[in-house]
Order: sequence, then structure tokens, then C-alpha cells
Amino acid sequence: MKFKFLGTAAAEGVPGPFCACENCRLAREEGGRSIRGRSQALVDDCLLIDFPADTAYRAWLGQLDLLKVKHCLVTHNHQDHLYPEEAAMLQPGFSHPADDVPLTFYGTADTLAPLKKQKGAVESGRIVLREVVPFESFTVMNYTVTAFPANHGAVGSAFYQISDGKTTVLYAHDTGYFFEDVWQWMESNKPQYDMITLDCTGGAFPEGFRDGHMRLGVNREVADRLDELGCLKPTARLFVNHFTHNCVSTHSELCIHADKLGFEVSYDGCELLLNT
Repeated sequence: MKFKFLGTAAAEGVPGPFCACENCRLAREEGGRSIRGRSQALVDDCLLIDFPADTAYRAWLGQLDLLKVKHCLVTHNHQDHLYPEEAAMLQPGFSHPADDVPLTFYGTADTLAPLKKQKGAVESGRIVLREVVPFESFTVMNYTVTAFPANHGAVGSAFYQISDGKTTVLYAHDTGYFFEDVWQWMESNKPQYDMITLDCTGGAFPEGFRDGHMRLGVNREVADRLDELGCLKPTARLFVNHFTHNCVSTHSELCIHADKLGFEVSYDGCELLLNT
């Protein structure tokens, strides 16, 4: 499985476009991996996770080939994870697809609600909406996907487990410490994760960020509990992702804190080949 982090920031990006804080100044100074767009990921060049406003720009830059993407998992309907106005570009007259295969969005009923308003794209069949139910696995191409209820402010928020039968990843963003019914599912089903990537909006803050979002200390608690339940392969890679300039200055500085707790720090364009 090829897994690519397209964007690794929270809503404002890093640096914040209108922000003069010290963290943003340092990020601009370091550049490179310290420059982060809104969170989004891509599996095997064909399965997209989230659809923020950065999507079209990434396609223009050649970081993402939307002509290969026919399926998109959506975590929730906050604008940095779902920008439905961009999906409206699929309607007739705005695009001329090479085939008649629609773009199918998957999410809870509340998550998909804003996409229903893009009537030109929906009524033409260019957009198809598939409602998901937490804990009920479903098939997307050759992947088995399971949605979990996220500990986050948006109604209907979810995070996802994705497996191709050989490799299994957990993409857990815009969630705080997992709800107890998620832990019960983990204990009963014993998934074998090759990679987990956890919300780290709180960065290296020593406290807080337990509900809604997480920080490194809480990330370690989640990883430890997954390990205790037998859900992490011995070779599993542990990543943190979804950062805000309010808690993180530069990529290199965050790496120092994350390394002490056994995590790798994601960055925009970070690409992994798992089990190859």
C-alpha cells in the first residue's frame, strides 16, 4: 500500500495566512516541511481522505491526480476537511470528464449533508453520496473500510480504518482520546495495524487536548492502549499529524518532542510504501 500525506495542518495551515505569531515566523523562516496545508491523505493514488479547499491547488501542482480518484472518505464537514463548493466543479459545463465514473463520497449523514446542496453535480450523477454507519465495515474498490465515531465537535464526525487485505492503517484525525465503544471494538476485533496516524493538534503541550483533539502525550496513551490490546504489529509505524501553529513552530522542533515518545512526524508530501 502506498500512503501519502497530502496536507498535515489544522484549519489555518502553518503558517497561518494572516498570523504574525512567533510560531508562524519560525515556520516561514525554516520553510520546507514546516509549511503545511490543510489535512488530506491519499491511498494508492486512488482513494482520497477528506476534501479541503486545498484539493484543487494540489491537483494544479501535480501532487494529486484527481482524474484517478473516484472515491473519497470524509471525516466530517468542517471546512478544512470538506469544502463542498469545490466538488461543484464536477457539474456539467464546469468539467468534461474522460469517463462517466462519478466521484463517490463516503461519510455519515451529517457529514454528507453539505454535498447534497451541490445539486448540479449530484443530479447529473457526477457526485454519488454513500452514507456510512460507525462500526459497520464497507467495501471501496479492493479496500475494506470501517468508520469509528470521533471524539470531536462536529456532529457525525468519524475516523477510518482502511485495509487492502495485506496492509491495515488507522487514520484518526479530528478526534480526541477514543470513545470507550471504539476501544471495545478494538478489543473484540483485534485489527493488526501496519501504521497509525493520530491527531496531534496540541503538539507538545503538557496538558489539555484530550477531547476534540489530541497532543503528543495523549497520542502515546492511545498507542500504548492499542499495543496492550494486541492491535499494533511489531513493525507498525506510528505517526502524528494535523498540527496548528498555535502549538507547533517548526517541523524539526516537533520531531525532537515526537521522537522521545516513539512517533514520526508527518509533513506535506510524505509518502510511505507499506509492506512492499
